[in-house]
Amino acid sequence: MGIPSDDIARSEYRLYVEQFLADTARGAASEVQFRPEGKEYRTWELIDGNFRKGPMIKSEDFALFREILKKEIFAGTSFRFTAKKHLCLIEMSEENDGTVCLTIVRRPVANGRTDALEDVFRAFEHPSWEAVKSIFISILNLALAQGYDKIIMELNGHTVDVKYRNGIQRGTILTISSDSYDALVRLINDNYFAFGFMMKKFRDTEYLIRLNEIDEENVSPKITLEIEKLD
Repeated sequence: MGIPSDDIARSEYRLYVEQFLADTARGAASEVQFRPEGKEYRTWELIDGNFRKGPMIKSEDFALFREILKKEIFAGTSFRFTAKKHLCLIEMSEENDGTVCLTIVRRPVANGRTDALEDVFRAFEHPSWEAVKSIFISILNLALAQGYDKIIMELNGHTVDVKYRNGIQRGTILTISSDSYDALVRLINDNYFAFGFMMKKFRDTEYLIRLNEIDEENVSPKITLEIEKLD
């Protein structure tokens, strides 16, 4: 599929970008990279542990491609797509040399049914979830800013303790309302960590955050998140 010319409307270009992501989800690559080479960008696909060279994209075309990816499609979320009885999650990250990376994770869906899962993800796009998302991002950003590698959230009476740790050293403890915690648990378990992990860029550094523990037997479960800084 060729890159559209500059005179094509942005809305049509976005359709091209979405089609590219859909084709990527259907393919075999676990990662796609766009690496700068002179005045162009080279596409590389990681398949079975080996990078395979793809087509070149002009820098001016890639600038719009990247802008739509970053500001419209991956603005605070991930791209989700169903293909071949799999639910696919695509995350975007950028490296200091200008390389743009798309990481693809595929998760089998029981009996090939995806509608229910898609409906769950779509529910979190409603504006009513913005306040809960802000709470979670604030909790996470504090950990990244202070260099903590673990966050533990646990109900304590009428409030929830948010405990930060670095190794075995205890750090800051915050408290949030238990009223908002149930919604936060659902957001974390069913959306941000539906695949057991999430990627987040903070101050030009990429982090991998794993959902290490969530006790679903309790109404307000304990949650443990582990943070790993990626080189």
